Amino acid sequence: MAVEAVIFDWGGTLTPWHTIDMSEESAALALAAADGGAGAAEALRAAGESAWGRSRDHHHSATIEAIFSEAGLVLDDSRLTAYREFWEPHTYTHDDVQPLLEWLRDEGLKVGVLSNTVWPRQWHEDIFVRDGIDHLIDAAVYTSEIPWTKPA
Repeated sequence: MAVEAVIFDWGGTLTPWHTIDMSEESAALALAAADGGAGAAEALRAAGESAWGRSRDHHHSATIEAIFSEAGLVLDDSRLTAYREFWEPHTYTHDDVQPLLEWLRDEGLKVGVLSNTVWPRQWHEDIFVRDGIDHLIDAAVYTSEIPWTKPA
């Protein structure tokens, strides 16, 4: 049986792995709380930690909306700019990714992406367009769209 496709993880594989300050991440996310107050960042940090724990231990997925719900907060999608800006420096693909994906394409192999993520598909697609690799990805599965996660 010949190899027909290669599936890549996104974070830490197509992008470099970065250590993230989860308190800063939660503070940026809290700015999207329509009803957030002083405790919003901590509630979101705890809910996010719980969601990622379920992902790791039980392979259950989550979304940003679910994290807000678990934190007892209302998400205002129009206020996610600070959160996206917080993550942007950590989303750039490795310099070797485009040539690798082009080589795989030249070899007749399909390319897929599978990512444990709470982000919507469009955010990832926007990143692939920005980095000039969108045309090299044949299929993608984001756990924010399905009930399960892959093993970490």
